[in-house]
Amino acid sequence: MSPQNFNKRLLIDIFMLKRLMKNKKGIVSEALPWIIIAIAVLVILTIGIYAMKGEGVSLIDKVKGLFKFR
Repeated sequence: MSPQNFNKRLLIDIFMLKRLMKNKKGIVSEALPWIIIAIAVLVILTIGIYAMKGEGVSLIDKVKGLFKFR
């Protein structure tokens, strides 16, 4: 296949793809809420680890205290 034919075929394929995808939603719109939730969880975990850095054994006691319903 000559370079000119390849370029023509590529342009035709791109044009057809644009026509087919004209009214379609992107995959990003479906995955975006999950990406935002994942980033939020990572931020919360990072802040929590940084805040409790150096706590040592008392960190375990704090976690135990969360699960006591007294």
